[in-house]
Amino acid sequence: MVPGLDPEDYPELYKAYVACYAPDEQKLETLRELPWCRFHREYLFVGPADKAFGIRKIMDHLGADYADVIVFGDALNDVSMFVDGWYKVAMGNACDEVKALADVVTEDVISDGIWNACERLGLFDPVDGKEG
Repeated sequence: MVPGLDPEDYPELYKAYVACYAPDEQKLETLRELPWCRFHREYLFVGPADKAFGIRKIMDHLGADYADVIVFGDALNDVSMFVDGWYKVAMGNACDEVKALADVVTEDVISDGIWNACERLGLFDPVDGKEG
C-alpha cells in the first residue's frame, strides 16, 4: 500500500488490479461504485467498461440495426451490455446479477453454451449446421 496514493492524480489510469480473495471483495465498499470483475482467485481488476458503447460503435460503423444485437455474458463486467432492446444471453456459469438481466440462460461456457444458444436462436443453417 502506498500512503497518500490518490487515483485522481492519474488522469490516464484505465485499469487497476486489486490483490484480494473473493470473500474479501465484499469488504471493499468502493467496489460497489466501480466496474470490476474477477478472472483469477488471487486478484480482481477495476476498469471503466461500457461494452454497450463499443457495440454501438461497431453497429454504427457497419450500418447495422441495434435490434439485431445479441450479447453473451457471465460476469459483472458484462452488465453494461445487457441493455433493453438487445437480446441478452447469460451463460450457465454467470453471476446472479447477469442472469437476472438476461432474456435466456444457456449452458456453461465449457459446455458449449454459446454454440447451443446460437443453435436455439436459429443462427445456423438447419441442414448443414453452418452459419446461415
